[in-house]
Amino acid sequence: MESEREFIISLDIGTSNIKAGLISFDGKLYKVCKERTPLLSKLGRAEVKPQLLFKKILKLIKVLGKDKMHKIRAITFSTFFSSVIFLDKRGNELTNIITWLDERGVEGLKLAEKRLDYQKIYKHTGCPPLYIYPLAKIMWIKSHAPHILEKTRYVLDPKSYILFKFLSQPYSDLSTASTTQFLNIHTLQWDENVLNMIEVDKSFLPHLLEGDTILDDISPEIRRELSLPEDVVIVPSVYDGAAFVLGLGGLSEGIGFSHLGTSAMFRVIVKRPILNVEHMEIQTHYLWRNMWIPGAGINNAGMVFDWLSKNILRKSITKVINSISSEEISEDTPVAIPLLTPERMPSLSKLSGILIYGLKPSDTDSTLVLSLLLGILFLFRKIKQMIEDQNIRLHEVRIGGGGATSDVIVQLLADTLQLPVLRSRETIEAGLIGNTILVLRAFGHSVPKDLHHESEIFEPDRLRSIALNKLYTKFLKLLNEYVILGDKLQDE
Repeated sequence: MESEREFIISLDIGTSNIKAGLISFDGKLYKVCKERTPLLSKLGRAEVKPQLLFKKILKLIKVLGKDKMHKIRAITFSTFFSSVIFLDKRGNELTNIITWLDERGVEGLKLAEKRLDYQKIYKHTGCPPLYIYPLAKIMWIKSHAPHILEKTRYVLDPKSYILFKFLSQPYSDLSTASTTQFLNIHTLQWDENVLNMIEVDKSFLPHLLEGDTILDDISPEIRRELSLPEDVVIVPSVYDGAAFVLGLGGLSEGIGFSHLGTSAMFRVIVKRPILNVEHMEIQTHYLWRNMWIPGAGINNAGMVFDWLSKNILRKSITKVINSISSEEISEDTPVAIPLLTPERMPSLSKLSGILIYGLKPSDTDSTLVLSLLLGILFLFRKIKQMIEDQNIRLHEVRIGGGGATSDVIVQLLADTLQLPVLRSRETIEAGLIGNTILVLRAFGHSVPKDLHHESEIFEPDRLRSIALNKLYTKFLKLLNEYVILGDKLQDE
């Protein structure tokens, strides 16, 4: 009965939006609301205002708990990854939350590469030499704002900052911690070798715990402000990408998980850390309870089409994509390297600029969009190949995110990867569902079927896959030449 139901408030905190859902313990999603994340983006900096972020989180909890706060039993949230904030000994903020998008890390990475042993860092943490990680941000601060580190008592990620506000103690789940470049991916402890390299004391970092741990020491002030019952607890969950994987049913090996939005990712679930030490291309993050999710992120996904729509075509890309015909794909289709910004793979992290080969006067808007779309999907295939090179075999892919709403895109992904692609009819809320699954596990409940919605299956088209294989070979050759050219131009 409705009157007997108990509820979970689940929040998915990203760099663009904070989504929050009211979900019952029997798996029904009752209500979803959203706030914009207070992201400050200017002159290469990308920071979230921490106090305003926390106010928005409390506001969403109050909205969802209206008339039902006495029935709330747990609050859970995933947060954006690879970000950092510095607090003093009183818990006062010394900085904003410096996000993974912040380009000060580019200079910080150059400083780190000169001074640190990145092969060792990668072997220990599973995090490649990329500017997105807090390690690179700390190197920048050490060089440009050392006074911040002189006052620092806590070095926190977004999850541990929010938990600190709720509990007056800094905790972080192992999944979020694995995206900082400070966690040893094998021992699941803070890596003192890495911390010694950057001169950060381990005591500055949060206490570590699994994502399904129950935390019941919510501060009295927060309980009063939210009118929370005494038995309400917090379950810390995992970082946002990991929650997305769980929300799409991610507890099995042999499945690829793809998110396609402004940026994108492709990950798999394994039961041991996977590394490619020679090239350091695979990012291996921790998921939950002795499961890891190796793969990689893609910066240049929907953002490429946002740029193309606003600055070149000056019209909606969606209509163009939906009008693409399979007959347009041939060996003569132009090949695009869609690197509007540097990528999250070390070999592509210093390249920036879109390159298109084979564009002809007779080509149309549709041809241009198709070539860029295929370039993005070929980046997915490159990541899939890196994973398969580690003797991991995939039998299907599950997809979510805004791009997954397009039948054309999902079908072309299936054709490109040569695997069936499953699209849930409720992919938009996958992060909220993933958090909820960990709450149910924490309470000892089974996961109700209602949380995993029926999926549509897109099977690869054999003939189209043959044409795409030939285009992919061209793509790899062009990409290799672009990397060589980029290295030469940087050396001059």
